[in-house]
Amino acid sequence: MSNNKVAIITDTHFGVRKGNQIFHDYFKRFYEDTFFPAVDNRSIDTVVHLGDVFDVRKGIDYWSLNWAKENFFQPLYDRGIKVHIIVGNHDIFYKQNLSLNSPKLNLGEFSNIEVTDRPRTSVISGVPVFEVPWLCEGNAEEFAEELEKTPASLSWGHLELAGFYANKDYQCQHGTDAKIFSRFDRVFSGHFHKKNSSGNITYLGNPYQLYWNDEGETRGFHLFDMETQELEFIKNPYSMFHKVYYNEDKKKLFNPTKFKETYVKLIVEGKSTPAKLNRVVDSLYDVNIHDLKIIENRDVLIDDDIEVEAEDTLTTLTNYVNALDDVNKENIIDIFKSLYVESQEV
Repeated sequence: MSNNKVAIITDTHFGVRKGNQIFHDYFKRFYEDTFFPAVDNRSIDTVVHLGDVFDVRKGIDYWSLNWAKENFFQPLYDRGIKVHIIVGNHDIFYKQNLSLNSPKLNLGEFSNIEVTDRPRTSVISGVPVFEVPWLCEGNAEEFAEELEKTPASLSWGHLELAGFYANKDYQCQHGTDAKIFSRFDRVFSGHFHKKNSSGNITYLGNPYQLYWNDEGETRGFHLFDMETQELEFIKNPYSMFHKVYYNEDKKKLFNPTKFKETYVKLIVEGKSTPAKLNRVVDSLYDVNIHDLKIIENRDVLIDDDIEVEAEDTLTTLTNYVNALDDVNKENIIDIFKSLYVESQEV
């Protein structure tokens, strides 16, 4: 089989949530059941990572680093797969230059890994590609110079471009002007976790759900044919977050086993009796869910020891602003959304 295809993955965020083992177990199911089987079945010999390999800029705990090596990098090395890593904003120690970056510091023992920490044109599977790591003050001039002279018609990197969705709730209004990349036939980027496209630019999205604002969003990775430029999406079949709608007046089959080892928000519609609702809650805990939050209206009665919330944080903030008078509500809501996204990356 021809090896024109490369696997592209981005924003793996190893060490996320302070090295939370629950989330890394979730990651492991994806790699063992989806990622590596697809790589093996398609005889992929090159993997491109578009940045944010690790989650925390200032460091990574030893457990998370060891996990990443054992479950991702070592299997790639054992298969003889070449790995190209584009440095992302979570991978750098200094905000304004890429001189200290975690992929180079942490993965030096793997001879199959090549790290791109400066704008440059590389040849991948015989095709020139303009590779762009996180843009900042320290590499802005070099980026402009390399952009001017690159012969590539394909570009990929870790970009923050205005007009694209960071997640389903927030469209970025700042960042680099996307028109700068208009000369390329196709541009692929990491950084924003929601898969979305406009014109020649595609944000490929990260491989798994990390936060509640990812609920309902499909995640996975891509295979890209360097010759035909065909892009194939490989779906991650596992979701970490679920909203479950419960209405006592509507007879609907409820299967709690599908929510095993996930986070659940039980949204109660209409009136409900404590006994029936408690049976539903118990059935969820019986399948070993990680966390349960109940969202209800004021007509619903449940036991006092069950955690209940009225609405999510972003909805609360938006509703608060919409209730204000004589203010630019759109601008304030956009600021709140931006701060909300940044707070989840801390």
